Amino acid sequence: MVSKQTAYTIEQTKNHTTDVIQTTAAITLLTSAANGFAQGDLESTLGGIVVTALTGLISFQTIPLVCGRVRYYKDRRSINQKRSTYPLEFANNIMITDTQGLKDLLERTWRGDEREWGTFLRASEHRGTAVIDEVICPEEAEERKLILLKGEDMIILDTNKAEQEGYNGFHHCHIRGGYGNYALNFADRARPKGWINLLTFNLPHEPEVIGYNHHYIYVPHDSKTHLVRANKKQLRAYIEKQ
Repeated sequence: MVSKQTAYTIEQTKNHTTDVIQTTAAITLLTSAANGFAQGDLESTLGGIVVTALTGLISFQTIPLVCGRVRYYKDRRSINQKRSTYPLEFANNIMITDTQGLKDLLERTWRGDEREWGTFLRASEHRGTAVIDEVICPEEAEERKLILLKGEDMIILDTNKAEQEGYNGFHHCHIRGGYGNYALNFADRARPKGWINLLTFNLPHEPEVIGYNHHYIYVPHDSKTHLVRANKKQLRAYIEKQ
């Protein structure tokens, strides 16, 4: 059985290298396809068509990862240049005062689902604490067209509409449980600037919730309504206790 720390490390490594590896593979395959077409004979042309199709498949999987990485670093630089404009990005901890909303998220996470799902949050900053005082029902978020599309490994949002309606945070659920979920990928982190976000997923014994933004990850402290900032060392120590 893979240990907790190993599962986290594998996922963290994958999150930071998959888009680079897949981009390199796509470029290599595209070059091979071009050479096949250039040769002109039927066998080489058919080979070029097959390789082009494979390149397209890899690109389809890679583009969201690459875009997420680029947007994440771009937004993070912008946030650091205007720290006072984005207080939720530098919160020391998170308090979820909408306890019923959180309970509903955790219960639905524990039941399981075939597709990723999520909803939106309202939060404010108070003396270094991000206070989440509203978690709207996921079904309501879908009815209001704030959630546009759900898939096995993705969820597409209308963040512009959500911001216009006063929301400044997002929750989503990873349907694949396990300790690797503590390693957030770039697509997860690439949310609008200034937002505070939640992720739920299942561990072997219970549902889990963590918080995050462009800078930090937050893990439960004395309860799942109180999340505290954790650096890499603290995060690994927390995982080991779970």
